[in-house]
Amino acid sequence: MSIGGLRRRLVLEERLRTPGTGGGALTAWVEVATVWARMTPLEVAERAGHERIAPRGRLRVRIRHRPEVTAAMRFRDGTRVLDIVSVAAVDRRWLDCLCEAEA
Repeated sequence: MSIGGLRRRLVLEERLRTPGTGGGALTAWVEVATVWARMTPLEVAERAGHERIAPRGRLRVRIRHRPEVTAAMRFRDGTRVLDIVSVAAVDRRWLDCLCEAEA
């Protein structure tokens, strides 16, 4: 694959937890980097949760290799959130992230 195949600009985010006033924790997502990516749809399935059934799509997101990317992170494509499920290095140049998002 060449760099020209990376046509989507995504924001890579990580979860930041801070102690809350009531003993719990507050969660916020902070931007780590903006990356170019290739998104390939894989499948769509329905998931039940929060009193509704929502279609969830799986897709592969390929980016240039970044050692800090983990499954605890997510991508944002505008208002769409792509939760990273797993991360696999293709070689020293590329990283494939299996992601889930509302379809």
